Amino acid sequence: MSFLIFSILCSSAINWIFVLYKKYTIQTIVAIPFNYLICSLLSHYFFGSFIYSIPSFSNPAFLPATFLGVLFIIIFYAMAKTTQLFGVAINVVSSKMAMIIPVIFFIFYSNQQLNSIAFIGIIIALFAILCINSSAYKVKGNGRNVWYPILVFIGSGIIDTSLKLMEITYLNYKSPFFITTAIFSSAFIIGISAIFVQGKTKITPRDVLAGALLGIPNFCSILFFLFALKELQQWHAGQIFAVNHCSIIVISSLGGVVFFKESFSKLQIAGLCLGVLSIVCMLYAF
Repeated sequence: MSFLIFSILCSSAINWIFVLYKKYTIQTIVAIPFNYLICSLLSHYFFGSFIYSIPSFSNPAFLPATFLGVLFIIIFYAMAKTTQLFGVAINVVSSKMAMIIPVIFFIFYSNQQLNSIAFIGIIIALFAILCINSSAYKVKGNGRNVWYPILVFIGSGIIDTSLKLMEITYLNYKSPFFITTAIFSSAFIIGISAIFVQGKTKITPRDVLAGALLGIPNFCSILFFLFALKELQQWHAGQIFAVNHCSIIVISSLGGVVFFKESFSKLQIAGLCLGVLSIVCMLYAF
């Protein structure tokens, strides 16, 4: 459980840092790629080998991890925008309620029956997402920004599912550093390339430093989660995602209230409670 606890704390810290980005007018389009540079360097250090080498290219996990890195930076940017536009709670619920995607996937993947408790949990989760994201439609931009939390929801579900599949398919009790190095390196290359292609964004030391500070908890959150998947192999995948995501929702949301004085409507409070309830249902469904 220790790796899972560390992953939860690091994931919560990421959401709070996104709020600080808005407060101190950090350019997320610059900070996020450099966050992944730090993640890549840390992964390279522990991996002990350069990821873009002939031995790495022959590893069957290389291409899946590389493509996953592209999705990582897209969703990370969407998470930053969601936090800055709607607050910590909406971002964290959008991303963590996405657990219904891997839960449903692994029910069919492991040929299990979808029992009544799991089904109820999924239905409650959908209502929770609608309640929590209710304020998204009131944000300046005629509702166009609502696509950010929707993208976070779908993308986070795909990422969680992919990480568990890669752990099952490729790790086989081996070190996860190859996968993390490929993911983070790919995310950095895509992000920094986008900046240069755009050609309008000025890279400042302030933004680079902000990205570097974000990179440490980001690296640890993914690494510890992969270790947790290996450590808790006796658990059903749905249980791991339930405990992880429920804890992040509670801790991140409480942090938003305590540290950043965020306030919730009654509908959002109801949605937050429903979100926790749905994940508890998932926890006891297996």
